[in-house]
Amino acid sequence: MRANETTSRHDPAKSSSRNRKLLPFVIIAGIILVILSQEIPGFRHAIVYYIAHDNWQASETCNSKALQLGASPDFMRIIEYGDVHKTENGFFIEKIIVGEMAEQGGEQRFIVDCYTDPAGNLVRADRRKKEAQAGETLG
Repeated sequence: MRANETTSRHDPAKSSSRNRKLLPFVIIAGIILVILSQEIPGFRHAIVYYIAHDNWQASETCNSKALQLGASPDFMRIIEYGDVHKTENGFFIEKIIVGEMAEQGGEQRFIVDCYTDPAGNLVRADRRKKEAQAGETLG
């Protein structure tokens, strides 16, 4: 070591103090992510794209098919993305809620369930009426 060089010593107390200051922000960010993923279906869908791309591909295939099952495909939307379940030979996507323009105005909703193969290709899609929940009216 040269005469004009100094050695810096690592102080574990300073490092630990910095970590303790960041901890509340990390916890708050985690809580916000959990709330967003539960309350905003599109946010959860985007997270699945990065975490479980196979599930996302199967879900996208079913969402596309769901938008084709209505009477007026140009006036339809995905209200809630379905839950993706892994099966022995692919995926089962349950309860995609779709809204479409009703004949008398407003919006009517229906549910689509479907199966895809492991590559995300559609095997079967079924449309059914959405059951009314307490306090909800269906048009």
